[in-house]
Amino acid sequence: MSHPQHGRIGGGPDQRIPGVGEGRVWTNSSAEIAIFVIRDKEAATEDIGIILEGQEVVNNLASVANAVAILLGFLYALNLEYPKTLKLTFEYIQKVFMELDPKGMATKVKKLYDQLYNRV
Repeated sequence: MSHPQHGRIGGGPDQRIPGVGEGRVWTNSSAEIAIFVIRDKEAATEDIGIILEGQEVVNNLASVANAVAILLGFLYALNLEYPKTLKLTFEYIQKVFMELDPKGMATKVKKLYDQLYNRV
């Protein structure tokens, strides 16, 4: 079995999180919320999934982009707050890419949006 390699969402001290399904054990920094990618020895993707509140809630996703969209859906449906360290990143994805409530952007998000789309 390959070793989990994942992008973390959030920050904090390392912790071990028992996975579900295949009995995977996740070592991650603050994996309250995370998207994980498991790669084989040739770096081909074997699995992509989501961890919420320390538990693997879904796996075998098609892509990281798909995982981000599903993660945003989980956060919305379960009424969870964005991780503080990535609050603005999630807000940008929500408001600009997904076009959900684009008028309510935080000042920093609006400034970045204006800079990227030359609206300064």
